[in-house]
Amino acid sequence: MAGLVSHLTAVESYWFEEIVAGLAVPAQWTAEDPDLEWRRRPGATLVGQLAAYRRQCDRSRALLADVDLGSVCLGRRHGAEVSVRWVLLHMIEETARHNGHLDAVRELVDGIVGE
Repeated sequence: MAGLVSHLTAVESYWFEEIVAGLAVPAQWTAEDPDLEWRRRPGATLVGQLAAYRRQCDRSRALLADVDLGSVCLGRRHGAEVSVRWVLLHMIEETARHNGHLDAVRELVDGIVGE
């Protein structure tokens, strides 16, 4: 679970800070370790990672406050232009998909199936 929260924090930063706002942000993954952001850092706690995720989401909201959703930004990783609206939808999909993963794990742990 902690790795998933770390991943969501990293992709929030990538899409909203780097792609939408054009800011230089430290890479959360490398060619040698493309899953680096999924790994727990020494001393990291779930509470700390959840707080970092909330801060990153607040940062994303602040960056989007005055942005036209139809404006275009360069999706460097994909090499294509995308709209800010597309980025928002992509992040909704990304977050929902991973929330589904967490829900499946929870069901395996407690045996309670949601409606």
